[in-house]
Amino acid sequence: MAPVIDPSLPRVTMTDLRRRFERILDEVERGHTHVITRRGREVALLVPAAEYSRLSGRE
Repeated sequence: MAPVIDPSLPRVTMTDLRRRFERILDEVERGHTHVITRRGREVALLVPAAEYSRLSGRE
């Protein structure tokens, strides 16, 4: 069974991501993280660049 990403994070389907990409990217730029789903499965995280740097130790 695959690990579940924090259920409190907003989910965005691939279809919704295509339709609202600019709006979602604006939210990410303001510090929000989104879980990208495909056919109901979590496939990726869209995280702010600063958060990625912090998590990866590349600050």
